[in-house]
Amino acid sequence: MRQKNLRLEKRLVHFSHWTHKAYASFCSIGKIIKICVLADTLMIGATQAKCSNLIDTVQVGGNIDIDEVIVATDRTPVTFTQMVLQPVVISTRQLDAAPQQSLTDFLEYTPSLDIRQRGLNDVQADLSIRGGSTDQNAIIINKINFSDPQTGHNNFALPIDLGNTQKIEIVSGAQSRILGTNALNGAVCFSTLADTTNSASASLTYGDFGLYKLSAAGSLKIRKLNNFLTAAKSHSDGYTENTDYDIQTIYYNGVFKTNKFSINAQFGLSDKKFGSNGFYTLSYPTQYEENLLTLGSIGFQTGRLVKIDANVYGRRLRDYYVLVRNNPNLYQNHHLTDVSGSNLGFETNTIIGRTTLNFEYRNESILSNRLGYENTSRHKRARTSDSIYYDHHYRREYFTTALNNKFTANRFSFSAGLAMLNYKGTEFFPGIDLSYTPLRNLKLHPHLKYQAQVCSHLRYARLKSTLLFQKHSKRRDPTDRSRR
Repeated sequence: MRQKNLRLEKRLVHFSHWTHKAYASFCSIGKIIKICVLADTLMIGATQAKCSNLIDTVQVGGNIDIDEVIVATDRTPVTFTQMVLQPVVISTRQLDAAPQQSLTDFLEYTPSLDIRQRGLNDVQADLSIRGGSTDQNAIIINKINFSDPQTGHNNFALPIDLGNTQKIEIVSGAQSRILGTNALNGAVCFSTLADTTNSASASLTYGDFGLYKLSAAGSLKIRKLNNFLTAAKSHSDGYTENTDYDIQTIYYNGVFKTNKFSINAQFGLSDKKFGSNGFYTLSYPTQYEENLLTLGSIGFQTGRLVKIDANVYGRRLRDYYVLVRNNPNLYQNHHLTDVSGSNLGFETNTIIGRTTLNFEYRNESILSNRLGYENTSRHKRARTSDSIYYDHHYRREYFTTALNNKFTANRFSFSAGLAMLNYKGTEFFPGIDLSYTPLRNLKLHPHLKYQAQVCSHLRYARLKSTLLFQKHSKRRDPTDRSRR
């Protein structure tokens, strides 16, 4: 069955019960999923310091007032105690003291996260939050959603690592209303804000099998402009056959701040070449892959009574995959995925609480030699090959509007909001979050939500054809990569 003959119609699906069938999850791909009235209650009995990973204070003969931790998992930064669903906050001190050498190694020890590494030292990893799939999580860098629309396998193709990350915030639970449609099960937010002091650092790691990593970072303050730049290169010949890799990254973050407004910008590049030994099928262990990622964003913040936050961003990933490394002509994939978008947010404090209004436009497109609809008008040659052309394409765009109000009084917190998703029609998704702290070490979180996720029609078409093949042949096609 050719992809161009697949007729995909948009349908709103209401989740009601599990079917207990092996292929049930695939049937939801390509549709907008509405999970209605999902209610639960969670009681946390640990100490608040352990839950939030806050820095302990030291008694030196008197009371010490310290600034409260600011988190960014609510589109606009808030203090930690104002969060209804409190995230796990990992500070700079904890990152520096960690014995791990890579970001994915460190995240493996974080509660509610399941990291499945397909390659060591941040080569490739799959993220799952509370049992969700790799496509149901949002990856956010300095408040910008840089999640990959093609597949969650590429979410960690990032230009940052453990050494240049200043803070990590992990929020578990449905956050589509606040953080966007990707955050169906949660989000991981990285902060790399420029330091306010001048500093420089460098590190060198060396080991067996040709392993080395060289990295350097520096901060420079020029009047009201704070600059942060980091670069790294790592390499390994591989501890076994086809596990070699070569990675280069560079990242810049700048913040210009005055009394009336602030401007922030970030740009990054990540170039990864690695042998994916048995990543996708054991029948062909000598697979090979290359990921070239570029991303950037520019933001503007101003206002006092009404705070305004505006951002534009872009992301491009060039993905090249070979089934048999020594025989590329047998089977190879070439994908060029582009993401561009903008968001505008307003925030104000009134007697009814803190009210936020956010608008976001997001455009996602792909050029491929396999995914999408066949392109008969024009062909573009793939950069990684002289004979392969991007003869398939797909594009989608959607617009979201989110209104949310948060009220806090003593031990009680209440948050209610409504998100509107415009994607081949308009759908509304309300949500309510409650929080009550009867005791210092006890917090109750009942919440009711509708959730939405925009699923890729590309993946639906690909998986559907794969299921038909399996049904008739009882075997899996080793050359088929359903994620591609």
